[in-house]
Amino acid sequence: MKNIRNKQAQEKDEFPVGKKGFAVCSGCDAVYHKKSWHHEEKFADKIEGIRKEAGSVICPACEREKNDLCEGFVVLIDIPEEKMQEVFNLIQNVGEKAIKNDILSRITKMEERDGDIYICTTENQLAVSLGKQIQKAFKGEVDTNWSGRDGIARVTWRYPAPKHGK
Repeated sequence: MKNIRNKQAQEKDEFPVGKKGFAVCSGCDAVYHKKSWHHEEKFADKIEGIRKEAGSVICPACEREKNDLCEGFVVLIDIPEEKMQEVFNLIQNVGEKAIKNDILSRITKMEERDGDIYICTTENQLAVSLGKQIQKAFKGEVDTNWSGRDGIARVTWRYPAPKHGK
């Protein structure tokens, strides 16, 4: 997983200067119109015509996924085996909600290794949201670090240690 070059390059990718009309992403069917990307449902009755007229492109989120670029990294540490599926379900729900709100906000990679989960996101805000939602549901400690120049969010959350005693 690689960092995105910098925030200005990312914004230029999301909102190409001078790009007018429509375009359709060949990866996810997102539609580019009026300098932003939209869900295809908004243009369902026009999408085939748009595709024929404007052709296909690759949206920034699909491009990032293809090139293994991330704006947000999340590491969830020391998850007990009996909680793993519950954590995965919450991650999936947060990811689905994010993409409904913003077609470019996605979880592009997720893998489990030795009780830890590693996640890559296309947007730094999604990484931060994942950390907050996991902490809200399971407690524990969350730490967010920012790479000032690149706007990369690195979120680490640790499952709470079991309480001993009483």
